[in-house]
Amino acid sequence: MTAPDSFPRFYCIISKKDEEFDSDLQAYFNQRNEVLAFIGRLMNKDPTWRDNYRKMIEYLKDLEDSLINLKEPPSYKFLVDLSSGDEELDGEYDRLLRATEETTVLAFQSAVNVSKLTYWFVKLSKDPQYSDSFTLERYNGLPFLKLVLSYSQQNI
Repeated sequence: MTAPDSFPRFYCIISKKDEEFDSDLQAYFNQRNEVLAFIGRLMNKDPTWRDNYRKMIEYLKDLEDSLINLKEPPSYKFLVDLSSGDEELDGEYDRLLRATEETTVLAFQSAVNVSKLTYWFVKLSKDPQYSDSFTLERYNGLPFLKLVLSYSQQNI
């Protein structure tokens, strides 16, 4: 077996060209997978919020479709609705110290992962090669997703 002459590449359906695996776009989708994994765990562990977590996964799926196929961005109204109401003033430390269920930690990690996802989203929006896909209109639901995940387990 001989060593390859170059590092592997992947065909990017957004830029329509071969890209290196260490591209920012690859990092965005890796981070998206991390978000999905944690929300999936929450969906399986928290039956009272299962439908809400399912909607979050569907939102991210529709966002991806919008990014790739340049479709209208998905509605995030349900995230706005879920994030409305009284916000707890305690911080992350207090919430985690008070936690009695793993779902609190998973929701916290999910919110952190969404924050990382927004970083990659904004970074890609500044790249002319991707800026048609990574628009402010498509970004607008992500802060609400983070907010909902930050406070979804606040009373546990």
